[in-house]
Formats: sequence, structure tokens, C-alpha cells
Amino acid sequence: MIAMLGAALVVALAVKASATSLTSQPVIDFYYSTSSMHYSPGPTDTYYLRRAPLLHSTDLVNWEYIGHSVPTLDWGSNTPFKAETPTHSYIYTAPSATGPWTKWAEYPNQCFYDCGLLFDDNESPYIAYGSKTIQVAQLSSDLKTIVSTRAVYTYDGNAEGSPMYKIKGTYYILNIDPAKMIQYVVKSTSIFGPYRSFNFWTARIVLFLAPENPISANGSVGGIVDDPQGNWYYMAFCDAYHGGRVPVLAPISFNDQGFPQLLDPSDFGPQWEWNHNPLTSAFSVGGNDRLTLRTASVTHDIYKARNTLTHRIPGPKSSATIKLSYSNMHDGDCAGLVLLRDLSSWIDIVNHNGISTIAVWTNCTLTRDNNSIWSTGSLGSLQASVDIPPPQDDAANPGSVWLRATADIAPSGPRTVNFAYSFDGIAFEDIGDPFVMVKSWEFFLRYRYGIFNFATRALGGSVRVESFAINGV
Repeated sequence: MIAMLGAALVVALAVKASATSLTSQPVIDFYYSTSSMHYSPGPTDTYYLRRAPLLHSTDLVNWEYIGHSVPTLDWGSNTPFKAETPTHSYIYTAPSATGPWTKWAEYPNQCFYDCGLLFDDNESPYIAYGSKTIQVAQLSSDLKTIVSTRAVYTYDGNAEGSPMYKIKGTYYILNIDPAKMIQYVVKSTSIFGPYRSFNFWTARIVLFLAPENPISANGSVGGIVDDPQGNWYYMAFCDAYHGGRVPVLAPISFNDQGFPQLLDPSDFGPQWEWNHNPLTSAFSVGGNDRLTLRTASVTHDIYKARNTLTHRIPGPKSSATIKLSYSNMHDGDCAGLVLLRDLSSWIDIVNHNGISTIAVWTNCTLTRDNNSIWSTGSLGSLQASVDIPPPQDDAANPGSVWLRATADIAPSGPRTVNFAYSFDGIAFEDIGDPFVMVKSWEFFLRYRYGIFNFATRALGGSVRVESFAINGV
């Protein structure tokens, strides 16, 4: 095993949470190298810094620390600073992943920036590296000298992070635009090119119907890895900022052009449940449209509205946010996000005479008769509303609105729900008064988030749910 350290970053795989269960895989060793920046591991018998933590897994999901691949880097508080200090790259080797690791080679004045290492079929070692202009260097068989270097691809904008692979005779290099958070892939039948590109995020994949990505960001600086069954996965990280960079995992496939891409979900994850037996002709999943909900009921009663898609509320406090495209709603249609139980409240978009309004409704109830039969007691009432301004020609998201519900379901908490909306997905405005959830034992099922679309006048309208995200609060 070889670990490499460039001027600043360690060659690393990082890891988007997916629906795929990996815990039943046969035992196989996966290793994950990351960076520790200026941090040094715990008690040690040297005053040097050990860096580049190594982790081990047998299923790509559960990881444990096993050591550090860079045992020593000289450092001292009295080290003088010089602007022209050259960059160095190092190669470390070990008899096993747990060590001991020793420095094998040093490349003075050479920065293999954000690099990826590949041993070709004939064991020839290559390194892909660089920023914007990606280069490939062939190393000597003993890894101690550079045989040749060639620029293989230049991006229009920034690009870095260059894990490199050879899969069925094709060479792949993955790069990330750190500003736009776009993952690119270039491939070639020759290691020195020419390479052609593919935008990993062309369809702007949103893991909506697979289990949610718990971090509201795309994976980036990722690599790909396969398992013994031939399944492939994209392994990257998401920036959680105060939580650092969190590893994530997502299944991928190779398209007709031979490029890896995230799997486009064509069915619901097991955490989703309908409020009624669904009318299957009234919804569609997948493709660029994501989830399309066509009106399936003409009613003023949300309990009788078919095809309300529900999701349990994570506790103790969480928010659910949907991005809803409403341009195809018909007059009288209502679509939005509900807190569903025997006392319900929701935020929705209402289309009335061609005017779209964001509204909050409350005090919609179910009642139980003497025979324990539940029926609607109240249709609820309008609490607050705001008109949606007509979309401008230069609007970033014409015909789209974000709706959010934040629920506190802690047993000893206030049981409140706050609703909010946004026209850009960034700045949210609260609307309506806090809704207080009931906890009566007669209707013992918990509250759920629900996504709905129903007609009050005639069928025919639809909405597109472009994203759904749940975040702890």
C-alpha cells in the first residue's frame, strides 16, 4: 500500500448515503485515506507530527481508524518563513496498512497537487495532479524519479482533486470545481490522452426518492470504488462546516458512453409511505422531472386527498424542506407540505383565478365516533397567506417555491411546528403562528411530514417535487 502527500493534501478517497445495503457483502478490505491538516495524533514518543489518518472498512459504511500513513513531518515553532520555500511531495510505504510507515521517496520542488495514484496493468506507476490543467506523470518502477510528464486536459474554470482509475481498458480522472461544486469525469483509452469530459452532475442529481442525503450539499472531491458483486459506488464528502467534511456514499452506474453517473432512482425508498392506496397513474418518478404529482382527488379534505406521500419525522427536532415547481397547477389546486395526524396543519401553494398564493392552514381534525370509526371533523381554516409575485424573466427559479416545516417532537418539548417559505432556497420567511401538535392517546400514530397535491375543482393539474431534504435542528 502506498500513501502520497502533496504540498497540502493527501491522496484520498472520501465517502453520499444511499439506499444500497452493503452490510451483507462478503468480507473485503477497503482503506480510506484522509487529511489531518495541522493536527497530530494522540500521545506519541516523538515531537514530530504524524498525519494522513488511515481508516479500514469491510462494507464501505462502517469505518475505524487504524493508523497514520505519514509518520513524521519536521515542524518547529521557530521554523523561519520564506515566501520562496519550495514545495515537496513524498511517497510512504508500509508492509501493511497498519504500518509501520516509512518515507520511501521525496520529490523536492515538485508539487503533485491534489493527486491520484494509479498502477497500470504492467505495474507502471502514474500520478494525475494539478489545478485547472491536469497533468499525468509516469514514475520509475521504484517510485523515486519522474520518467515523463504531460498535460492531458485543461478546464475552462477551476478543477482539482484527481483520483485516477483504469476500468476495462479505459482511463478515468475525476475532478471537482470547488467553487461550483461540480464533479467532472474525463476518460481516454490512453493514459496520456486525449481525454474527453462528462459532467457528473449534468442532471443535478437530487437524492430525493433514495434515502435523503442528511447534509444539504452535493458530494464533492470524490472517487469511485467497486465491490465483489460488480456494483460501483461514488465516494466523496459533503461540507458540514461546523461538523467538518462528512464522508458520503452513493451507487453509480456507467452510461452508454462509458461515463460513471449517479443512479437515477425510479422507485421510492422504503421510508416513504402513502396515506392511501396510491393511484399509480397520478404520479411518476425519476428522469429530469424527479417526482411529479398529478391531482388524484377533487376534494377540500386533506384526509381524503389521494397520493399524499408521507415520511416519519426524525426527532427530537428537524425540518423538512421541499422545492415545488407549480407552473402546471390548475385553478383550485392545492399542493404543499403537511404535518399529518388527527389534528393537522400545512403550508401550501393555492392557485385561485390564476394567482398563486402561499398559505398556512390549521385545525383540520379527525374525530372518532362511539364505534371507533374515524372521520373528518373539521376541514381547517386559513391562518396566513402571501401572494407569490409573478416570476421575472431573470428569476433564478421561475415557478418554483421552497416550503419548510420545522417540528419539535421531543416528548418533553413544546410540540411546536413553524412554517416558512423561500423564493431562492436560501432566505426563508416565517409565515403563520406556531402550530402545536397534539399528543392524545386515542390517535397514537405519530405525526408525519406529507407531500400532497389535490384539486378542489377539477383534475388535470400537476406539480413537480424537485427536492426533499430533512435536516436536524
